[in-house]
Amino acid sequence: MLPDNGTKPKVDVTIRQMEIDDVSAVYHIGEELFTSDEFPILYRTWDPYEVTDYFTSESEYCLVAETEDGRIVGFILANRIEKRVRHGKSMAI
Repeated sequence: MLPDNGTKPKVDVTIRQMEIDDVSAVYHIGEELFTSDEFPILYRTWDPYEVTDYFTSESEYCLVAETEDGRIVGFILANRIEKRVRHGKSMAI
């Protein structure tokens, strides 16, 4: 049931590092989000191997949002890219 003002009730979530048991939930959330209509480029590349690859290669940059009852309701999969800039310095993105 919605509150009187018509907004959705707030849900407390915890942001934590992704664990191997979260891979399936993350994949299924992405499957719902990255549709061919909304994100045609991501739709073609979103598969279980994509999630697994991020998790195994950049696990420190893989986060999930978990509700108090243990449901995964969001995620971030990121990676770090280092590029050389002028004068031999490195920049991390």
